[in-house]
Amino acid sequence: MATEYSARAVKSYQVAMDVMDTLSDVLVDVSEIISSVMASLTRDKTGTRRFIYVEVAFLKMWWEDQSDSTRQALVQLVNNGRLVLHHTNTRCSEITLKR
Repeated sequence: MATEYSARAVKSYQVAMDVMDTLSDVLVDVSEIISSVMASLTRDKTGTRRFIYVEVAFLKMWWEDQSDSTRQALVQLVNNGRLVLHHTNTRCSEITLKR
């Protein structure tokens, strides 16, 4: 009986680690996307480029690793309507990003 529980615990741990590795890989990809979008929007001096972002949960994880200046740049893009955040098909018209 103990061996059965141990085998299940090991399997559960392995699955959890695989999920964490996958999540970590996805976060790296998402970070690159957000950073490149911000760079592109910031370079566009005409103000005509816009980007709609849906994965707010990944944005939160990205946000937590950013400097104050990067956070301010993102807030400015949101406030200027250049970066639009959507969450479950509902537009987030007022976004509170905490420091």
